[in-house]
Amino acid sequence: MPRSRKKKTQSSASSSTPSENGANRKRQGCTVQVLYCILALNVWISAKTGDFSQFKRKLGTIRWKQEPAPQQVVTNFDKPSDLLGSNATVQLPPPIVGVHRPDRDAVFAVALGYTVQHLARFVGSLVETGYTGDIVLGVLPEEHLDPTVRDFLSCHSGVNNNNEGAHVIAYGMDIVCRKFGRRTRCQAPRLYADSTTGDYIPDDRLPREIAQLRFEYYWAWLLQYSSKSRIFVADGRDVYFQRNPFELIPSDMDTTLYVFEEYSHPPLRHQNSNRLWIRATRGMDVLNQIGDKTVLCSGTTVGGYSAMESYFRAMVQSFDETQCLILGCDQGHMNYLVHTGRLLQNSTQIQHIEYGKQGSSLVNTLGLYANEHKPLRAYGVLDNTTNQVLNFDGSVSPVVHQFDREEELKVIMEQRAEELFQKWNESFHSSA
Repeated sequence: MPRSRKKKTQSSASSSTPSENGANRKRQGCTVQVLYCILALNVWISAKTGDFSQFKRKLGTIRWKQEPAPQQVVTNFDKPSDLLGSNATVQLPPPIVGVHRPDRDAVFAVALGYTVQHLARFVGSLVETGYTGDIVLGVLPEEHLDPTVRDFLSCHSGVNNNNEGAHVIAYGMDIVCRKFGRRTRCQAPRLYADSTTGDYIPDDRLPREIAQLRFEYYWAWLLQYSSKSRIFVADGRDVYFQRNPFELIPSDMDTTLYVFEEYSHPPLRHQNSNRLWIRATRGMDVLNQIGDKTVLCSGTTVGGYSAMESYFRAMVQSFDETQCLILGCDQGHMNYLVHTGRLLQNSTQIQHIEYGKQGSSLVNTLGLYANEHKPLRAYGVLDNTTNQVLNFDGSVSPVVHQFDREEELKVIMEQRAEELFQKWNESFHSSA
């Protein structure tokens, strides 16, 4: 009997015509395509709503790619050089201009490819506040540097003022960059070296945005200072100084970090870019945990030596954990580290974090605020007489950030850049 059933099955199978078999395969193919379409639609809907629960139920143990596996808790953040081996150490090339003064405060910024007018606005506005610390800049390598930019940097390096006033220290950032679609990502093959041989160690990290790579340079520059120093980091392109940024913070703040909020409406979960950066780096669980917090801006931060050293470590380690290559993920790292409490919990060097509110503190970050329908002047943010940017109480904002997000203020700042350049240019040629 078993044999006859087997024969019957074989006979039945062999009785199908080629055209019937082809039709069966076509129906099966259509069914698979429909199932894939349904699955793709569910994924798209989940991505729009932020709810991946039904997607997870259907796929069982498969993990949505934007939800990294839970990270192991560490008690202190690794040095950026640790990834390259126990013998790896920072080996900066000599600065193009300037010499560090280890006991001074310092302002750090990356200014790759900036025009002399952009540098005049950033450096010139800071110098005019009476600031007397160091200004450390990352610029193009000397062989690619515009001669006028080179002259400007040299004139502000303190070579002729007997160690008084603000000094510029400019490093040529010897990085290797490649195009990935419309984005440019870079590596730093001449930042770390073997402490025994002195040979440079290849950069094992993925090519990454300058906005992320800069934190490794910040860490390397910070090592040139001491526990007496306070360190302020700023976006070089869209920051303008109206008062000395160190006037409103304590002189003794080695383990204190100051972070600065953007406009509080909408909160993080309803702000498209910041929501994306949190989901891409840490997943929906973290977004749900911190989504009602106000967005923190990674473009400006200030703190004591120890606090900033640990903060720079944490920002690099967060990239190493998540490998997020999206432009802006550095802000996702910052909001995750601060708002979840990990920065305080996992660092012995950060004892206190202060939050500066937008429009009421040291830094007035205007980006989200400028997205409102009214011009800034209508809110009283711009002084009608001086065109200075004001805090909500009418006082002058010491540091203006993201001034290019509103057209009128952008024009004002372009004019100031030209005025500061012309002021330096006239002085430079009159003394030549």
